[in-house]
Amino acid sequence: MPLIIYLEGYKREASEIKRLIKSIYNCDSKIISRKRRKQILCNRRICKRYSLIITIGGDGTFLRTAHFVKETIILGLNPKPLEKEGFLTTTSTEEFKQLLKMKNQNFSVVRLPRIKVRINNKELEEKAVNEVFIGSKKSYKTIRYELIVGNKSEEQLSSGIIVATAQGTKAWFRSAGGLPVKNTTENNKKLYFVIREPYFGRVHSPKLLMGSGKRIVIKPKQNSILVFDSLSEEHSLKKDDFVVLDILENDLRVLNF
Repeated sequence: MPLIIYLEGYKREASEIKRLIKSIYNCDSKIISRKRRKQILCNRRICKRYSLIITIGGDGTFLRTAHFVKETIILGLNPKPLEKEGFLTTTSTEEFKQLLKMKNQNFSVVRLPRIKVRINNKELEEKAVNEVFIGSKKSYKTIRYELIVGNKSEEQLSSGIIVATAQGTKAWFRSAGGLPVKNTTENNKKLYFVIREPYFGRVHSPKLLMGSGKRIVIKPKQNSILVFDSLSEEHSLKKDDFVVLDILENDLRVLNF
């Protein structure tokens, strides 16, 4: 049974898709709002019950839902393609309704790598599709940390570090000065990092400003935050926490038309 998750304001679109799925495929669906009164309703326990998850909203709705998806196939629909970028939601709700009516079977499943994070050996429930950011809670302040990539390590002072998947290098990562890479089998096995506004001075002269690795470790030297895909809750990091970022074993499976 599909699960339809809609961003507030798109309940009509969700109800119409639910009706079409029922009338054409004789399949029931469940509809839930992404959040109610600022409370996020989606979580891993809910997502694992369904064979297909359909999100209606922008990339933010898709990403927030994908954080809690383990193996279920997900489809992101863009209700306003002329207003929303829709990098991950390339099919509009109107296009999808027409495809349902046509019983279109011309689809593929795209696999996207994700990032898992452990803080002091405790793995966080959320998984990043695009990137993980570690930095100061206040964007105008710098943080001090140790960055470890492979056999190289360096203490740095900057406004933060962005660690991305291959597809994530085309988003915020690129805007911060990183170089985008293609989604290939080999590239999808690695993580990519870029340092935001590194500080250069008498004590600090960083060289690990951009690069890649199969594992990235960060040791904050002062209180900071960690955020998934620029939209989840902030996870607090304390001095001398041990943060390990790896590629998740289970790719995100995305339905593509």
